This record gives sequence, structure tokens and C-alpha cells, in this order.
Amino acid sequence: MWDESKCNRDDKGRFAEKGSSGYSSEQLDRARQELDKRIKNYKGRVNLSKVEWKKFYNKIAEVQYGGDYETTSNGKTMITIEHENVHSIIVFNGDFDMPVVNKVIKIKDSQIEDYRGFLDMIKELL
Repeated sequence: MWDESKCNRDDKGRFAEKGSSGYSSEQLDRARQELDKRIKNYKGRVNLSKVEWKKFYNKIAEVQYGGDYETTSNGKTMITIEHENVHSIIVFNGDFDMPVVNKVIKIKDSQIEDYRGFLDMIKELL
């Protein structure tokens, strides 16, 4: 016997579209918009190429096993990678398994004379 209470409904109480796994088109649209917004924000904040991502993961593997790194004033981990004469200072949460990058600062070799002094200043500001 058919039981109406077991049928999927959308936010407005109408039957959900067939084939939507129980989600209405409005729910799916909202989920897509939220996902798009999160992806855009993430990509906008983290400006690394594929090569730089690879270098980042290699560097955090080194750090995990005793390599050099810096710590910011608020406890974040800061590492530096270099690619094509550009230093990328990457600030992340310090988690080696699931790192979350908070900020990337890119500096060309020609833009700064005292790199070590610049790193110390960045540590205090972040």
C-alpha cells in the first residue's frame, strides 16, 4: 500500500522531483550556489600553480619530519617555497594531513633586499 509520508517533499511541502534523490530543484540550486561561492573564495585566496602546490606539499612533508618553518604570532605555520624567482610565503593551519592555506604572499627576488627581515615582519603581522 502506498504511504504518502514516505515520499520526499521539498521545502514548500510539494513532492520532490523524480530522480532528484529526495531533493527539490531549489535545494539543489542553493547547494550548487553555496559550493560555487566557497570554491571562488578559496581560489581567490590561494593563488598557487600546480607546480607550486606540489612544492608546498613536498615542503610540508619536510617540515613534518624536522624541516625548517616559521610560526606566526597567532600560531599559524609559515613556509616559503620558490618558483621562477618568486618566493611564495604560505601561511597554513599546521595540519600536515589536511592543510588549510590561509594566506599566500608572493614576492619577486628583485622586490626585496632583506628577505629575512621581511619574513620576521610578516610573522608579527599575521
